[in-house]
Amino acid sequence: MASKILKVDTSPEKAFLIDSFSKDASVADCIFDLIDNSIDAARAHLLQNGLAETLKNGLLDTYTGIEIDVKLDGTGVCVADNSGGIPSSLLQDTVLRFGHRSSKPYAIGLYGVGLNRAIFKLGKITLIESDTGSEYSRLELDMDSYRIDDDEWLVEGQIEASTGNVGTKITISSPPGPIQREISDSSYADNLRNEAAIRYCRYLQKGLRLLLNGIPVKERDVKVRSGGPFGPLTKSFTLPNGIQVDIEAGQHEEHRFTREPDHDAAENKKLTPEFGWSIICNDRVIIRSDRTPKTGWEKNWHGEFNGFVGAVSFSAADGKVLPWNTPKNDIVETNEAYQSVLSDMRAFTQQWRNFASKVKRMPKAKVLSVPPPISPPKSTPTPISRPKTITKPSGYRSVLPQDVNELFCKDKVLDLVHEAKRHDLYQSPYSGMALLRMLFEVTCSSFFIRHGKYKAMLAFCVASADAKMATPMTPKQKADFAPSLSQLLAYLDANYADWEMGNGKLLKPSLDKFKHHKSELNSAIHHPVTPISAINAAKIRDEVMAILRHFIEK
Repeated sequence: MASKILKVDTSPEKAFLIDSFSKDASVADCIFDLIDNSIDAARAHLLQNGLAETLKNGLLDTYTGIEIDVKLDGTGVCVADNSGGIPSSLLQDTVLRFGHRSSKPYAIGLYGVGLNRAIFKLGKITLIESDTGSEYSRLELDMDSYRIDDDEWLVEGQIEASTGNVGTKITISSPPGPIQREISDSSYADNLRNEAAIRYCRYLQKGLRLLLNGIPVKERDVKVRSGGPFGPLTKSFTLPNGIQVDIEAGQHEEHRFTREPDHDAAENKKLTPEFGWSIICNDRVIIRSDRTPKTGWEKNWHGEFNGFVGAVSFSAADGKVLPWNTPKNDIVETNEAYQSVLSDMRAFTQQWRNFASKVKRMPKAKVLSVPPPISPPKSTPTPISRPKTITKPSGYRSVLPQDVNELFCKDKVLDLVHEAKRHDLYQSPYSGMALLRMLFEVTCSSFFIRHGKYKAMLAFCVASADAKMATPMTPKQKADFAPSLSQLLAYLDANYADWEMGNGKLLKPSLDKFKHHKSELNSAIHHPVTPISAINAAKIRDEVMAILRHFIEK
């Protein structure tokens, strides 16, 4: 028998595809998908028209001027916005395409899943109207006729002249019976409004106006207390795949410890639902106030954690690398980026636990007071005359620039890096130089520990110190030994290939400069007479910054 070509049909059945997309999504998830699409359109509109700027994490600084109006009742759901409208070319080729990956950077709607899912789930008839200011597009989709024809995937629409009302309006009507009963309940809209206040709090804080059945949604964020007895814990870093991570944790803004004078147990108890970790992706809250193992809680939640709140914010141009699931209502625990932050989350909760336990052991008579903020003196002293180059320096004023990546910073190193980013070198050059030297010594040792080379470095420095002593070092002296700045520099110079990691052309001049400035640093810190100017301090900082960054970031 002669061979024949066998062609196997792998095309999907439309009804199966529709049901699969919408089966596990809740009505709230679908409505939020429609809001997400409006927010993505708003971002593009604001940037295109110069109405917003991007922050260092790539997200927008404002959504002022954007309004999203959501209406729902027993007849269906309608979401309208003034976010610039959808060009007919995008409506024709991409907006309703199954699995079409969003090309919008920092988007919260991915793969076209959300809009399709909402259309499939919420009702039988969908009307999409969009006006860009230059044209008006309109299409209507009847799900009953659309789902039964596996061969026809095109939906017919019309393009007309602009109405002048720029924006997009999606109306989904004739909901299935169970959904109709759900959204007809007046309490459903109230609950949805409360949930939207959480999910979109970051956008609402930036000026977005969101209405649900005519009532504005007011943001419900969980804020960390500043100026309290437990200072905020923060960490910011960029992962190798480009994800920016910002962690903030500490005491709930309204919580008070038992030893604080304004402590109120009843008020603290009301805050309990807000304690725990929140996870945010591209400004969209994914989970809020979680106290389960998925956010790093290795022990059962109990009283000593009461008052703790924390938020981890992930941002990336490519949303598919972020740790959120498709409905954006939970995290993907196995995501590499998410796994990279769990140790920091656990470290912050442990710092809280240690402090809370210490407060609990305090005598009842002792009051946990909060130091008042530093206020300027009542009489303004005569300002010291300084060269213009000092009062108006070029570049940055701090010991470390703000963009130093904190990915590998933990405990003492993280504290030092934060101090160095806050410290004004031009106002306080002497303490700035002391901080610079401390940073070099601590981050150098941490670098060798991180790369498994600390023992070799320590052995070199011990041998160097031992050779200069009249009698050999005792075992205890060796055990307690900490390398000096001179010994570290000698090791770095003699074992260059062991630590430069292919960055020799950049690091060799920086190391040489540090050796050159060592005596100047020592004089500034220890000598009772030798001065150092702010200009010279900034010059030293700039010349040694390459090697400091290397030890902190690599």
